[in-house]
Amino acid sequence: MKPRFRLANLALACGLSAVFAPAALAGAVDDFQRYVAGRGALTGQFTQESATGSKVRRTSGTFAIARPGKFRWAIDKPFEQLIVSDGAKVWFWDKDLNQVTVRQLKDALSATPVALLLGGELLAQFSLKEGGERDGLQWLEATPKGKDLQFQRIAVGLKDGIPMRMELVDAFNQTSRIQFAQVNNAAQPAASSFSFSPPAGADVLQQ
Repeated sequence: MKPRFRLANLALACGLSAVFAPAALAGAVDDFQRYVAGRGALTGQFTQESATGSKVRRTSGTFAIARPGKFRWAIDKPFEQLIVSDGAKVWFWDKDLNQVTVRQLKDALSATPVALLLGGELLAQFSLKEGGERDGLQWLEATPKGKDLQFQRIAVGLKDGIPMRMELVDAFNQTSRIQFAQVNNAAQPAASSFSFSPPAGADVLQQ
């Protein structure tokens, strides 16, 4: 997998995975689950740090999600990249390369952190447990089930039932951290946020 798209896939984890945590988990997770039983939408900003050996890559941008299965993850810096799902397909667009990769949602997200974000039957791919309190946040830990998976462990830090931070440990034991800001759970994102048409001249790859 190309490094740029690897960063994009990590980004999809976007601490929102706790959105669909089971009701058996207590505290802030219960509060947040009561929210998702209603409108189930979130918007906000993110910053992400992904370590590869001694190098740290930093990205930032905005996100929006809406149930069921719709999300938009826009990386603004240091390069522009967009990931959009309409609930059936996922588009990965790299502006510099003007390249679009299209995948079916169920294939693109199998056993990945964003599967938690979208909930439903995808939750069966994870073992969930409470992670205690740290840095003023209540933490949820999710371990993907199966073999040869992209991630070993996912930790989500919540405040008042809202995801504020996420830590991902991948199959190579490298850690990525995502911090969220200006998270809004009151407004429903515009439907246009979850549609995508490849730009003129883009190289479109169907997978």
